[in-house]
Amino acid sequence: MPVQPTAKLLPAAPPALSWSDWPARRQPGRAVLVAVLLGAATAVVASVDHLLAVLGGALLLGATSEILLPTHYRVDATGITTRRALRTRQLAWDRVAALRPHDDGIAVQAAGARRWLARRHDIVLRGPPPELSARLAAYSGMRVEFRS
Repeated sequence: MPVQPTAKLLPAAPPALSWSDWPARRQPGRAVLVAVLLGAATAVVASVDHLLAVLGGALLLGATSEILLPTHYRVDATGITTRRALRTRQLAWDRVAALRPHDDGIAVQAAGARRWLARRHDIVLRGPPPELSARLAAYSGMRVEFRS
């Protein structure tokens, strides 16, 4: 009777980690200031042209959405996903160049991003749960510690 090869068991990947963060809840004063400035700028432009005010207000809201709107994060075996209002960003593990401590959490630096476009490609994982460092190390093979 021929011997059948047995399948090699690979270690199971840790389960996905998901959480939400809303800077406006943590810093309401800052959020109110941003909202007031956004409204004032839109009102000033509306006195000149209503269409331009709508477009400008939407542009300003998009630029400040990181502060005003909640962000949902997911870290799993395929990579990192962030979801906020109308925007979803995904970064696969093979595109991660570095993990760095950040004031609000952990900055994930994308590989191949030009320096002047790095802000558009990098992801900051804000308000992370305590087990995030271990999960990032398990998925990416890189270590990072939170700032105290």
